[in-house]
Amino acid sequence: MAQWVERWIDAWVRGNSYPPQLRSGDFYSLLPTYFDPTKVLEILNEIRTAYHHAFPLFETRQADDDLAWLPPLLKADAMVASSLPLGYLD
Repeated sequence: MAQWVERWIDAWVRGNSYPPQLRSGDFYSLLPTYFDPTKVLEILNEIRTAYHHAFPLFETRQADDDLAWLPPLLKADAMVASSLPLGYLD
């Protein structure tokens, strides 16, 4: 998968005639050097979308990423709920 990301970055940089310095291990940290924040977010969204198309079985569910599922689960466990300060999970 890491090789796929490297190939995607290489093809993206060459295809858009961007500076070759972007084809390095510092790709993510160099993005703000060459692009404004809005464009950086577009680029990251583009690679994320392409990755999920290439590896659909590894796609993560967005609902699980924000950890909203955790407080109800903790409240359901009596041992955990009793060990936390009152109102901690509210």
